[in-house]
Amino acid sequence: MVPTGHGHSLAMAAAAKGALVSSRWTHAICEMCWIKRAGSRAAHRLERPELERCCGCGFATMSGIYQRADPESMWCGGYHALAGDQAD
Repeated sequence: MVPTGHGHSLAMAAAAKGALVSSRWTHAICEMCWIKRAGSRAAHRLERPELERCCGCGFATMSGIYQRADPESMWCGGYHALAGDQAD
């Protein structure tokens, strides 16, 4: 049975808020920023990365590397590019 009514709406809103907060903590990182932050530790990468803006320095990257970090400690501040925003 699928929940309905006001309680269901609140649950959906809470789930959406959780996803938003979680996504603010996941950051695309370029090679140089990864090395600065992780040293010689190997990075796990996406197989088919897309052009994005590095959350560490703001430059364009296709590294496919992501890092979880406090949004306040990152260049992006946790606000990531929306569709149509082009990385320079």
